[in-house]
Amino acid sequence: MIFKDLFESKGYHVLEAENGEKGWKLAQSVKPDLILLDLMLPKLHGFEVLKNIRNHHETQKILVIVLSALDEPAHKEKGLALGANGYLVKSQLSIKEIFRKIELLWSV
Repeated sequence: MIFKDLFESKGYHVLEAENGEKGWKLAQSVKPDLILLDLMLPKLHGFEVLKNIRNHHETQKILVIVLSALDEPAHKEKGLALGANGYLVKSQLSIKEIFRKIELLWSV
């Protein structure tokens, strides 16, 4: 909710999915400009969602930033290897720092 409120206060339209399966379906139907992807999702793990996004011609160019509590280097390496445009660890940054980093990655 914090990220949703912050993005909406900056004028962004935000959609949410409560699990990976719904997130993947939403990505296919809406084709958003940006996806903030958690990894620990019910029904379909975030890595699987990322694979699906990158392997589908209609979604492969969507900007995907992983925003996860998983801070092991192997998780970051896997996320980037699967095509994430960035990987941010929630516990290492404040909400404002995360938002700034997202804006920087989005502007590239």
